[in-house]
Amino acid sequence: MITRKQFLRRAIDIATGVVADAVEKRLPSEAIRTGLFPPGAVSGFSERCTSCGDCVDACPEAAIELTLDGPTGQLLPTITPSRRPCAMCNDFPCIDSCGDGALAPPLANQTLAIGVAHVQEASCLAFNGSACMICYDACPRKRTALILERNKPVVDASVCSGCGMCEFACPIEKTGIVVGRI
Repeated sequence: MITRKQFLRRAIDIATGVVADAVEKRLPSEAIRTGLFPPGAVSGFSERCTSCGDCVDACPEAAIELTLDGPTGQLLPTITPSRRPCAMCNDFPCIDSCGDGALAPPLANQTLAIGVAHVQEASCLAFNGSACMICYDACPRKRTALILERNKPVVDASVCSGCGMCEFACPIEKTGIVVGRI
């Protein structure tokens, strides 16, 4: 016969296992410590976000993942452009899904930015003798956010949305363009 204590311990073990499995399925194969916050992240995002994962589920491009944030030890929704860039959807379903106020819609005539691209001249093919324009071609704001000067990419940080299309498209392992948090 099973005691009440044994029954409760088993029930807790089962419940803990179910929760752990659910969290593990939402984590990328290797949890990362940095990444871009989703569009509309408000000041104090880490404190306001409840890690519910609703924005992860709402993202039509599967660009948002729950990852472990090093400084807080909290699971937070982030975008890692080298894995999957943000499409910067017109209707921002990630923002609409956020019930805790950690993501807010843009104000009228405001353009959201989640980061800014930085050219890594030491590894960029265009800066090292090759005729590469892959990041330029991938940029949805080419000729404004990413321009070419003497066939080399230059980022205008005031226009770049940080979507990461450029980083994702870069063909080299040590990418020639990296998107960082603003």
